[in-house]
Amino acid sequence: MTSLSCRVRREYAERVKEVCRDSGDTINSILKAALDQYLAQHGQLDDV
Repeated sequence: MTSLSCRVRREYAERVKEVCRDSGDTINSILKAALDQYLAQHGQLDDV
């Protein structure tokens, strides 16, 4: 395993954490879903 990261403004990060908490999601799960969608759009999801 490895980690991917991005830098965002503190206020944005706090909002994401709050929405995840309220929705019962984790930041990891929503980022993984977004990355899977990105790979699928580029025809690369099946290769991973």
